[in-house]
Formats: sequence, structure tokens, C-alpha cells
Amino acid sequence: MPHPIPSEPASRDMMVTRPSLPRPDRHLTTFGAMLNQERLMQTGLAPALQISAIEHPDLPLGWMRERMRQIAELGREARLRLDEGAHVLARAESVCRFLFEESSFEGNSKDFGDPRNSCLSDVLDRKVGIPITLGMVLMAVSREAGVAIDGVGAPGHFLCSVTVESGMRMFIDPFRGGEFIAHEAARDRVRGMIGDAPNDVCDHMLRPTTSRDILARMLHNMKNTYAERGNARRLIVTLDWLIQVHPANLPEIRNRGLVLLHLGQYGRAVQDIAFYIQSAPEAEDKDRVRAELERAMAMLARNN
Repeated sequence: MPHPIPSEPASRDMMVTRPSLPRPDRHLTTFGAMLNQERLMQTGLAPALQISAIEHPDLPLGWMRERMRQIAELGREARLRLDEGAHVLARAESVCRFLFEESSFEGNSKDFGDPRNSCLSDVLDRKVGIPITLGMVLMAVSREAGVAIDGVGAPGHFLCSVTVESGMRMFIDPFRGGEFIAHEAARDRVRGMIGDAPNDVCDHMLRPTTSRDILARMLHNMKNTYAERGNARRLIVTLDWLIQVHPANLPEIRNRGLVLLHLGQYGRAVQDIAFYIQSAPEAEDKDRVRAELERAMAMLARNN
């Protein structure tokens, strides 16, 4: 249940010890439990699959087990095509050929903003997705096949990578059919997004990323999709999940408060916005957000 909020108008300096709590939801509860299980977070696959429940809250019983079996089967099929004695790069290329040529997984360039592109359950069914979900499929299938492929949270476009020798990596673009990219070309992609930067800065942005950050990026993409499509209710749910991944993400707590205000959920809105102001008193948007807090408190008092 949300934290109780005073029914009388509160002062501008009201103390709030934590953001609001989401309404009870079995899918979010399961997701939160997964985040605390080190075994599941080593790969991040199960919580990444669980994100599908935002778009599909009525997923049938046993759906997760079926998806895991599906990925395991893809991995077994990929492994049959590998020359176990071959160099790791050749083995990674074989997995990519199986996934993107034989199995026909591809980037959804026609409708990039379709929320199903952010749901691994749909990606496995439809065989189309965006870079990060196709990357998750590639990592999962390659792992089942015995090939280590990492996720890379590059700016603008999620990539994967395979270590070909000590200190040397080859990058893979899952959105472009598993295209392999040399290290310097990957650096050039980073510079195309952030401007001229030295190699060490580019390499920092091309390092393997954590499962938690992959989950946050998946949810961020889903958040943008719902915002662009004006689906405020699904947007709130996605923000609840995103804040579960990174509870100290103040901008997203503020964003959730503002969307809650738009939806008329004034109690939670007051708590989130007040927590943001209290935690970031020198934020550049403090005056605008304070005005929204006062509006939320006025609406809360009027409705009590």
C-alpha cells in the first residue's frame, strides 16, 4: 500500500522519508524477488523475460518455463552447428548465422516503437525486436551453445561483444543481423553519438555491462514507448519497475510523481514529488517541480 499522506495541505518543506510504494502486483513482486537472487542476476534472463508482463499482465501459468525451454532448444540447435575446436570468433559467428539467418531473427526497423519489441516473450514469438532484446536473445542462446557473448551498453545502440584474445574484443550488432564490428569501428560509433572523444572514454562506454543495467535500459526503452504513445497507465507501471531496479533514480521518481499527478493519483504524486525536492534541493527544475507539488497537494486536499 502507498505510504499514508496527510489529508490537510502540507508545507512546502514536508519531510518524506521514501518514495511512494506501487500498488500490489504479483508480476512486480516476482520481478523484485528476482533482482535479489544472485543466481538469476548472473545472466539477467529470467527478470528480462519477466518484463514482458508489463505489456501482457495476463500471461498464462508456466509461460516463463516454456520460454526458458524455447531458449534452451535454440541453444542446442546452435551448438550442433559449432566446430568445438574452432576459435571463439568462428564459434560466435556460427551462433549469429544460426540465429539471424537460419532462424530469421531481425531488427524491427518498420515499427521500432512497438512495445512488443521490448518484451522478450514477443521477440521469441515474432522474431523481431530492438537491439537490446535481440542482444539478450543472442547472449542467452550463445550461452546455451557454450559461447560467451557479453552485452555492451553503448550509447544510442546496444551491442554485444566476444573476447577473441586477451584484451581484444569483437563487437556484434544484433539489430543488423549479427554484423561483426572491429574495435576501432565501434569506437567510431561511440564518437558519432557523443562527439570527439579519446580512446579510453570510448572504451569505457564499450565495456561489458551488468545485468541490472541491461534491465534498466530495457525498461527505459519501454517507458519511452508508452510515453510516446500516450499510454500513461502502462507508463506508471513501467516506472514502478524501473525504480525497483534502481531505487535511487531521482529523475525517474520525479517523472513518476508527475505522471501520477496527471492520472489523479494525488497521494502517491505528492510523496514522489516531495521526495524528489527533498533529495535534490538544488536541482535545476526545482521551481517548476515545486509548483507541481503545490498543485498536487491542493488537489489532494480538495479530494479528501
